[in-house]
Amino acid sequence: NGSYFMIGGCVGKWTDRKLFVDNFKIYNANGELIAKDAELSKVEYLDNVFKAFSVNDKLYTVIPSFSVQTMTARKDVVGDRTGWTMTEFAEFMKTQPKDVKAFGHDMVRDSILSYVMQYCGSDFVDVNTGNCNFDSPEFVAMLEFANSYPAEFDPSYWEDYDWMAMQGMYRDKKAVMMSTYIYSIQEMVYTLKGNLGDEAAFVGFPGLSGNSSGIAPTDSTMVLSAKSKNLDGAWEFARYYLTEEYQTSEQLWGLPVMKKALLEQAKKSTERPYWFNEETGEKEYYDHTYWINEEEIILDPFSQKEADDICNFICSVDKRSYFNENIINIVMEEAGSYFAGSKSAKDVAQVIQSRVQIYVDENR
Repeated sequence: NGSYFMIGGCVGKWTDRKLFVDNFKIYNANGELIAKDAELSKVEYLDNVFKAFSVNDKLYTVIPSFSVQTMTARKDVVGDRTGWTMTEFAEFMKTQPKDVKAFGHDMVRDSILSYVMQYCGSDFVDVNTGNCNFDSPEFVAMLEFANSYPAEFDPSYWEDYDWMAMQGMYRDKKAVMMSTYIYSIQEMVYTLKGNLGDEAAFVGFPGLSGNSSGIAPTDSTMVLSAKSKNLDGAWEFARYYLTEEYQTSEQLWGLPVMKKALLEQAKKSTERPYWFNEETGEKEYYDHTYWINEEEIILDPFSQKEADDICNFICSVDKRSYFNENIINIVMEEAGSYFAGSKSAKDVAQVIQSRVQIYVDENR
């Protein structure tokens, strides 16, 4: 996830995690390099982001910005819940009318499995210990949930598809979970007040421990070699991306890791948007608008409470969105036997557990 580049020299193989951990020490949980920095040592950063990218409580990367990937739902549909397991979600769906869908867009089995791994992969593969638990009841439940979706749609399915109805599915309470990428608090007004049309609950994808939401970098993520002769110069370059000048600039795309900058972004989301008139030099205010069912809707800015709720949720997510192509391929390959009806979900989960555990053990 995200682009990585090394500064100050590279030692060891990039694909070898142990060499990576040993040779690229940027700062530990106590902020080794930051603590020595006269300016940055006084700055408050988002601990949850640093925690998400730490290995054995040590951080090896400079992360300028990030996004949060989650699932949102209307509070008047799901209540005040902040997450659910797949078993709990399945029970919840039984309470809904039969025409209510889990998602507002049509999905196939492979798409559901991609969601499962993206949101929940780290629940089943512990990077620090190397332990895997794909044979757990919750992963079996996820396989069964994926199997409730079609393998593909016939081309004729789309011929008379009601695209207008799809646009208003969340507003009409015909769908529950909406895949949501938070990369700007200001832009979230279109997602929450436009698509959902009501107060939002950040429920995440149904996971092993409840709320499965993840963090992904949105900017180049930098790694410094501890064995480089140019470490001081490399740090002088990398540290700029953690300064207030960069964190509050328009160059930054995504959510800033500096707490002050994030709060400033939240404050702006409570104000009407504006642009500067070059001729008069004055602010020209306008409204957020959203088109749905051929109707333009004016969206109010967030209230302070709404902005605070978004910030609090962002600061609560402390794990990365999962991506390991080899492990995902194993899951996809073995799940096919269950989808074809030749093996049970439990048997397939055990095969996946065995294959992934062998892969993880060989690559630690």
